[in-house]
Amino acid sequence: MSKSRRRISFAGVVALTALCIGMVACTVKPAPTPTGPGEKKIRYGPYTIPGMNQPGTGLTAVMPLLGLTPETGMVWNQPVQNIQKPCNECYITGMVAGLEYADGSNANINTGVWLHHMVLMSQGAGRRDPTCANNAFSLPHFAVGGTGANSERFFASGNERTNLEVPAGLKYGYRVITADKWNLLIDLMNENVAPKQVYMTMTYKFVPGSSAGYRPMKPVWLDINQCGTSEMPAKTGKYNYKSIPWTSTVSGQWLGVGGHMHDGGTNVTIEQDGRVICDSTASYATKPDYISGGDGGMDHGGGGMDHGHAMEHISEHKVCYNDTLPQLTAGARVGLTAYYDDSVHQQMVHNGKLHNVMGIAIGYVAQ
Repeated sequence: MSKSRRRISFAGVVALTALCIGMVACTVKPAPTPTGPGEKKIRYGPYTIPGMNQPGTGLTAVMPLLGLTPETGMVWNQPVQNIQKPCNECYITGMVAGLEYADGSNANINTGVWLHHMVLMSQGAGRRDPTCANNAFSLPHFAVGGTGANSERFFASGNERTNLEVPAGLKYGYRVITADKWNLLIDLMNENVAPKQVYMTMTYKFVPGSSAGYRPMKPVWLDINQCGTSEMPAKTGKYNYKSIPWTSTVSGQWLGVGGHMHDGGTNVTIEQDGRVICDSTASYATKPDYISGGDGGMDHGGGGMDHGHAMEHISEHKVCYNDTLPQLTAGARVGLTAYYDDSVHQQMVHNGKLHNVMGIAIGYVAQ
């Protein structure tokens, strides 16, 4: 691992362990076993996001141990154990995240609230996260009481809220097993002076696990700070960050892959054996919800608004599908590159300085 990647000290592990003892754990009803195709929306929460000048919650106390500045107006990577599943003994064929207020109205940038990011993990027998399973320590898994060898990240979303849907005609899905426990990491931001209470939502499409011809798909997670915070320091101008290449332990057809970045990003390329197999471009302000008001750019939770102009934010990320993707073979070298250019799109600002950037991709491989 290069020295530029953030590591957590032993003291940091001890401190994180102490904090994670107090993580949120949910009591849930057993999910039903479906008898036919279905769709279900689940609300998770509520979560109260502190006002933009109030101390953050979640795991903010750990941030200095990771070389990060604690942020105001944030629920920072709150771990939540044992969340509700939509079904058991089923295949999930579609997933999309959302954020809403108690009355069901959309919570987004135009109302000063962000679904900064969220990560779903499944923990149980046979669950291994391909890119972190062999690491001695993996921060996202540890935060929810697991390891890369007994749990896997299977879905994530930023505020662009990309819709995962298996292409029509393909009989694949993410297999849900009754004994598995689902965990969540959630990161929310509030640009309003007053606290805001919101719910994270997930809308799932699924079919019974006994559906004829259906096969599982394996999630593969790539990022520029793998098994850590997924963040790296922002720079100025035009620059990029590369992930550490992963030697694949998975074989099968890529079904789909897409990226996630922070504002200022232009595209994430996913590479296999030195060749770009997907160029996941970022689009800005394709929907009104993704334009912050004329009195606010974005300060990302530190010291109020960057006053004086409207700012456009990432609203979509291109997803590449199986018809343009190759086979993945064991032993292939897979990685990504995240490209930023602040002459094209403004970057996020925090406490008067540039906020860290992300470069993530999650893909699914037919099994």
